[in-house]
Amino acid sequence: MKLPKLNLPIYSFRYKKSSSNQPLIFDQVRKKWLILTPEEWVRQNIITHLIKALNYPESVFKIETGLYVNSNMRRSDVLVYKNSKPYVLIECKAYNMVLTQDVFSQALNYNSAYNCPFIVLTNGKNHKTINVSGECVQVLNDFPNYN
Repeated sequence: MKLPKLNLPIYSFRYKKSSSNQPLIFDQVRKKWLILTPEEWVRQNIITHLIKALNYPESVFKIETGLYVNSNMRRSDVLVYKNSKPYVLIECKAYNMVLTQDVFSQALNYNSAYNCPFIVLTNGKNHKTINVSGECVQVLNDFPNYN
């Protein structure tokens, strides 16, 4: 699989092939090998960026957490905790997907279960950080600060 350059610094990852010859990437947070899909490539890059460039502690990430939305089981891509409370909900899409209003609506729907002050939408090339904690929704230029 040819992996595209994302709008993030280049990080090194561990790769291997599965017994059925599928490409795998090692998830440093979950400490396991995962099938390298376009969405997983974006997820691994964004998590690595938050840890290495923005000093997010590795221990604050919950990845593909199950939640119920309108009685349906869903999975949030990445949830970041701060002071034991949900802080950032990250919705990852494959690098060839557009970050549409539907993507934002999906993240808002998931966030109704978490009440994070920040939502990040990313396809690896475009990143949208939205502060949803105040009276009005604010789009920010950077990822939320963790300190």
